[in-house]
Amino acid sequence: MNFLRKQSIKKLKFSRENLRLIAAFRGVPASGFERPLPPPKPFAQVLNQTVQRTSKLYSPTFQILQTHWDDWFHGTEFQSVIPERLDRWNALWLKAPDAIVRQKLQFKSEQLLKTLNALVDGKIESVRWVG
Repeated sequence: MNFLRKQSIKKLKFSRENLRLIAAFRGVPASGFERPLPPPKPFAQVLNQTVQRTSKLYSPTFQILQTHWDDWFHGTEFQSVIPERLDRWNALWLKAPDAIVRQKLQFKSEQLLKTLNALVDGKIESVRWVG
């Protein structure tokens, strides 16, 4: 019975405050069980890393698409489409003005992919449509 009780006590996780109280009660210095914290990073650096890790919205490929879309597709059916984002799976999300145009252009997605991959350095895997 004592053996089972000791095993269950070992599995307990204590909060920092409880660990400090236990250390003070036993006479152990509080810094003996805590590791030093790294210095805090600037907020701008953390925000920039998070945005770059979670979204390819600021990737060079997406920036090129946004700036040159009208020039490349002027006078075609894709002129009314707006590039929304490029996600981490390299899927390009395009916003169509309405459902009729979206459905019409979905049939030409493979042709659009071939054209975009020829124009842009980065590899675009698929096209997704947003209404």
